[in-house]
Amino acid sequence: MCSANVPEEFALRMAARPGDKLYCRLSVNVQSGPGEAHHEISKNSFRPPPQVESSVVRVEPRNQVCKFPFRMDGMIRILFGEE
Repeated sequence: MCSANVPEEFALRMAARPGDKLYCRLSVNVQSGPGEAHHEISKNSFRPPPQVESSVVRVEPRNQVCKFPFRMDGMIRILFGEE
């Protein structure tokens, strides 16, 4: 399991669902593994406060290793027009 403090928009992209405006290749890759959660953190929790809001995200690694990770990522790039 990995936890990180990231800008809020990045966390929202990670959690976006199909049809959401922020749904992207990152969303697909993160959600292909089990468990993902984010918790918003106020910028006032930091000194000095940053210019953006933050979130803590937790991503658990996949139980199974994909046999063709580069082919899958290549297909996702094409689907999102990011060749």
